[in-house]
Amino acid sequence: MKLSAKSIEALRIVINGDGSEKVSSPYRQGWKIEAFFAEFRVELGQGSRWAQTEGALGVLNGTRKLEEVIKKVFLPIDYIEHSESIEQALDYINKYFSYDGYVVKISGNRPTIQRLDDKSVKLETDKLAELNNDNLMEWLTEHSQKCFYKIQNNDYSGAITNSRSMLEELFKWILNNTSDGYDLKFNGDLMGQAKEVMKRFDMDPKTVALPLKQMLSGMNSIIQGLSQLRNAASDSHGTNYRPQRRHALLAVNAAHAIANYFIELTVDKSLLDAQIAGGTLTQTDNYYVDMVSHNQIDQIRGG
Repeated sequence: MKLSAKSIEALRIVINGDGSEKVSSPYRQGWKIEAFFAEFRVELGQGSRWAQTEGALGVLNGTRKLEEVIKKVFLPIDYIEHSESIEQALDYINKYFSYDGYVVKISGNRPTIQRLDDKSVKLETDKLAELNNDNLMEWLTEHSQKCFYKIQNNDYSGAITNSRSMLEELFKWILNNTSDGYDLKFNGDLMGQAKEVMKRFDMDPKTVALPLKQMLSGMNSIIQGLSQLRNAASDSHGTNYRPQRRHALLAVNAAHAIANYFIELTVDKSLLDAQIAGGTLTQTDNYYVDMVSHNQIDQIRGG
């Protein structure tokens, strides 16, 4: 099991009981920290409790022993005589662990570590590194991880909310970083944002080839459905009905597929525009219209 630096830091806070306002967990003095790690045969270094615990976790990170450490720190019996809430500690740690693809749960008074659903569509954020994306990667990743974390914790309405919020963040960023900018009239209007993004990319249903036209129409329908499903079933409005896991997975996977498509489209468009600006390509030689038919390209080029 391998955790990120942020997750290791959060785990150290829970083990030491140093969370203060962040999280409340039983406080461990220096000798208790030494006793805690003794069974894992980790020699603690010199320095503060903070440095010793984080150093020990660094040694164990990437090994099976780290899983045993996590299970030990969340033993429910250790919280019985303390005012600290194990539920609060779990909620705190899972916010970080979810970024690494894990969630900690209590099952039959024993902690278990589960991997988040590997069969779900994942966000292809590696493409975003090719853009000057401000905080977009962080925002999209946060919403993406929350989607799967909430599904794992049976918060299906919350997962639907985050799936829509992820698309809203992406569409707003695209509009802000293309000609004409972002119009405040699109706030809260996912379908309006999507239509304007498609307009900026010349994705006109009248000019695309028939099979792609059907896909484009389907994409519009999915986005409209996400908007309506979120309004009816998500936690941002009064809930009209209770969505099931299958509904949340459908919404989340559909949103991720659409997000991945527009991320790649934006990167490709940006690279092509840079080549045109640099004089290595011309607009007429490489007219960029997504999903456009070959006949339409010939007409644009005058062929």
